[in-house]
Amino acid sequence: MLKNISYLFIARFFVRILGLLSTLIVARLLVPEDYGLIATCMIVQDLAERMQKVGIGQNIITNQSLDRNFLGTAISLRIVIAIVFSVLVFLSADMAGEFFENSQVSSVLSVICWMFFIVSLSNPALILAARNEKFLPEIKCSLIGKLISTLSTIALAWYLENFWALAYGMVISAVAYLLLSYLVLESGMRLAFSRSSLKQMAGFSGWILVHSWVGWVNANLIKLVWGRVFGAHMLGLISMGGNLFSIFETEVSAAVEKANLSNLVRSLKIKDGASEGFAEIVRYNICALQDVRQILIIPAYIVLICCPKIIVSILLGDGWQQLAEFCPFIAVSIVSLSYSKSLTSVFVALRKPEILVVSAMVAGSVICLFGFLAYIQESYYFLLVSGMTAHILCYFYLCYRISGITNLAFWKFCRRIDIWQMAKVLVVFLFAVLIRPDELVFSLVVLPLVALAAVLEWRWFGNYLVDKAFDFIGSKRA
Repeated sequence: MLKNISYLFIARFFVRILGLLSTLIVARLLVPEDYGLIATCMIVQDLAERMQKVGIGQNIITNQSLDRNFLGTAISLRIVIAIVFSVLVFLSADMAGEFFENSQVSSVLSVICWMFFIVSLSNPALILAARNEKFLPEIKCSLIGKLISTLSTIALAWYLENFWALAYGMVISAVAYLLLSYLVLESGMRLAFSRSSLKQMAGFSGWILVHSWVGWVNANLIKLVWGRVFGAHMLGLISMGGNLFSIFETEVSAAVEKANLSNLVRSLKIKDGASEGFAEIVRYNICALQDVRQILIIPAYIVLICCPKIIVSILLGDGWQQLAEFCPFIAVSIVSLSYSKSLTSVFVALRKPEILVVSAMVAGSVICLFGFLAYIQESYYFLLVSGMTAHILCYFYLCYRISGITNLAFWKFCRRIDIWQMAKVLVVFLFAVLIRPDELVFSLVVLPLVALAAVLEWRWFGNYLVDKAFDFIGSKRA
């Protein structure tokens, strides 16, 4: 699993580096209002994208008795759903423009809505390859496709000097991925329709659909408040900050979760849910995911907390300096989200997405409360702390549900996954946000301490893996 995580992380990291390069160059050619317009369009686009994601890939990967009928039905369903939502977004583009009081919103949506249909036609053999833990074809598609998209977006931004460069760049990215998916891997699959297969997918996919919809509400409710109360300029700032600074965490989590899911499904298949071995597999998996994230993520975001002005100036230029005020809050929210993601793979592997839906509703309740307070008080600080609060509550709720599945007391389970380590990290982050250390003091004192902590943590984690490897070898020999 660690080998696959490494490959996927390196590939996705280079993809994001290309995306970051594109963002940094384009940000100097465009203005925050251009990003605000695209962010407004993506509220509608993201809703449709989440609604058409019914867990087709997850259904295929977690299905223990996969056959041609099931696979053909799943791919057919993916294409039909994509067509439906592409048409719906196209037809609702004018209404979106009227709601946001901007006719340019409808024009952009009329173009980018067809990305759903384009992506749905990509080679389904990529999903089967991932199911068998063969990620090289997908890595090739992602890297080459992102390179084409990056070069196209930069060229368009230089030529057009407006928001259309971002819109056309997204469509070019979808087309490039579609073509590359068939160049790197033969398909040989046929569309099919089977009622029994559709019925088998319905329960799992239905909950995935609800989870996607609730996730959209959570992600975009705050953006709606930013846009309606504080204007396109502030929405552009917060959208740029969230997208730019979450890149690293997103890629670490995506690589870890993709490599982990197939491995976890096989491990849990041979264990009874009531057995001690089942509980140990779940505990080890969560601890390993938390440690990998902690080693890679914590040092990067403590730097963002303590040196926001320097980072914003280097990456985006002086025109984005107001974003530095939001950086510490964004960093704490991202770190707390990363911890909560360490628990979600268990529920997907066990085909229990309904628990993730309840977790998303818990987060949504918190976000609604803080969004309402921000609207009433006209203070964006409520919005800045809402994400962190929601993610921490979700983490404890998911711990509670896993403790029930593994037949362990809640606090006993929390101790076994070393929940206090997470608590200590968040306390340090909050302390850094409150004291806002001088950047010279940070570079001389705080940064060396963070580096030392990361080295010590890596040494402990390395020893932990070595011990587990020797235990596994010993059990095989016995």
